Amino acid sequence: MQHKKDSFDKDSIRNAYASALSTHSSFSENGRVIATESDAILSLSGYSIDGLADIDSQILEHNFSCGNPIDIAKIKEGETVLDLGCGTGLDVILAAEKVGQDGRVIGIDMTDEMLSIAQKKVDSLQLNNVELKNALIEAIPLDNMSVDRVISNCVINLSTDKGKVMGEVYRVLKPTGSISFSDIVIDENIPNWILKQAALYATCVSGATQLEHYLKIMKSVGFKNCKVMGFKTYTSEELLSVLDLEATEIKKGVGDFMFNRMLNAVSGNIHSVHLYAEK
Repeated sequence: MQHKKDSFDKDSIRNAYASALSTHSSFSENGRVIATESDAILSLSGYSIDGLADIDSQILEHNFSCGNPIDIAKIKEGETVLDLGCGTGLDVILAAEKVGQDGRVIGIDMTDEMLSIAQKKVDSLQLNNVELKNALIEAIPLDNMSVDRVISNCVINLSTDKGKVMGEVYRVLKPTGSISFSDIVIDENIPNWILKQAALYATCVSGATQLEHYLKIMKSVGFKNCKVMGFKTYTSEELLSVLDLEATEIKKGVGDFMFNRMLNAVSGNIHSVHLYAEK
């Protein structure tokens, strides 16, 4: 059973992420909070901090990940890779290294401010095999069967029409293509009142669905060999770290009692998942 939640306003989400770029703490707009605690996010997502030494600090500081899809994507030299919701470009840059000069990486995102940061780094690294586009993941501006690999990192949960996203991914993938993505999933037993309030502390939670629902959607559009490549349950401490709750005014806004009640209710019921599937 999928929880029913209020529809997301794309402009609100776009503005929230754009504004998050100008602060080192969490940003709240219309009750939605975007996490900016980069070290915690990267570490819990599975990236090697040492391996990111050459990546621009602005990209790392404003990276909104819940996993490392590059590790499971099986990217080969010469392939075309599409990154859904590429943000400031971390996975685009890592993918560009894997495909080489004979390959191509396309990153799409709906936030100009993030694309601007990504483009500056792409230009500085002279990555001629990278193209960035402002586009929606529900309407991918690419031809049918033009992509070898699709990756995404904690973005698909933001869409209210995940079936359309998966349908678009299936359309643009070549017959031998695959999708590898990381995302947030939630348990069914999170109370509805929490889901309505979840936007107070994590956009990724308020847009999330259950793992079983994700797999059902993927299979319904035609994906095969759907695999769960990784699954992590966040503890209360990890949620506080990743979402940087203590740096926000949330506790002040809802009060200590309600804040702790919310945190206890979701503890153990929010997870990051890494999924892989083939066309």
